[in-house]
Amino acid sequence: MDMNLPVRQFGGTEFVLNTDKMLFFEKQAPENKIFIADIEDTGNGYSFDYCKVEKYIANPFMDSGHVVRVELPPLVIMDAAGMARKYGLTIQEIKGKSDFEVMVDQEAFRKRLAGQLPTIDICGNTFRIHADEGRLSLKGASDKHDICFRGINFAQYFSQRADCWIIPFNPVTRTFQGLDFRNMIAYPKDLKAAMIPSLEKLDPFGYWVDRRLGPMTFLKVHNVKMHSTANEISWKQTSLEGLIKRNIARIKKEHRQNVHGKEKTPLHSKPKVRHGRSL
Repeated sequence: MDMNLPVRQFGGTEFVLNTDKMLFFEKQAPENKIFIADIEDTGNGYSFDYCKVEKYIANPFMDSGHVVRVELPPLVIMDAAGMARKYGLTIQEIKGKSDFEVMVDQEAFRKRLAGQLPTIDICGNTFRIHADEGRLSLKGASDKHDICFRGINFAQYFSQRADCWIIPFNPVTRTFQGLDFRNMIAYPKDLKAAMIPSLEKLDPFGYWVDRRLGPMTFLKVHNVKMHSTANEISWKQTSLEGLIKRNIARIKKEHRQNVHGKEKTPLHSKPKVRHGRSL
């Protein structure tokens, strides 16, 4: 453990502040962590209810006799050296500034306040990000090129493992092109696999603040940025390989069943004639 990291006491227990990871960890039990994102941001510091027994953030069901209120100054006060190092500034440069001013890109923040939309580059094409509408629009093109994230069919393109959308993008038509997952037996040949972060990461201002879903301080966790680039990956790096193998196996099985069914029923078999009793 870095002996230069600042230490704070919560209810008599020493916790070490790791500014790089934005958390406190218990000095005697480092696996016990309290993330700064999980405590209340007062705008001029941080505060939370702490349980002395659980040594963690208290919840409403805990015995109030074991709960104390913890009040903390801003990070620029608690760990000026760590904040300067993390954000590439000198201690003199962060002097007199708030955490928000240091942690949030102020130029990008001012542009978003003025209404300028951020953009993302997808396979060499620039799209505007409309987080409030859940869509991307291609610059200088009609809305037929829009990529809409809302809708039940689009949900299947979100990768929980990668924590992003992995969309099939046609670089010729410059549009999203859906896949036929049910009948796919080979990787798409003419489509690119583009990784697009979730909207709250692409444009946290538009997703949280502008839509009034969260406080302005949320931007300290997900910084404002005006431009992103979608990474391109090989289809082999996606989960399509397993899907393709299952589809091929299913199609072969269905084919065998169809062939066997035809063998059991001769095409030119004569129907049996039943003779009734004569009168």
